[in-house]
Amino acid sequence: MAKRKRGSIEHARQIRAARSRALFHLEEGETSLREVLRDPPGCFLGVDLWPILLATKGVGKETARDICQRAAVWPHTELGQFTRRQRFRIIDELPERIK
Repeated sequence: MAKRKRGSIEHARQIRAARSRALFHLEEGETSLREVLRDPPGCFLGVDLWPILLATKGVGKETARDICQRAAVWPHTELGQFTRRQRFRIIDELPERIK
């Protein structure tokens, strides 16, 4: 039991580290939000859309809210719960300045 618990704790740490790196790359503009929405990395599947939008270079609260409203999606839905069609609708609503 203790060994399995240690393994699950380590797995959770790895996922958090991967999320942190992925969010950092979004903030720095090294990763495109469009890429993330087209083919979400596994570490983002359990993350709400809102922090992903806010981590994107050039997106503030107002822009994030407008994107969600125009795409007709709830911002506090986990990325993994969106259908492909919903993710592409979000991409369509991104301003041109957001890569």
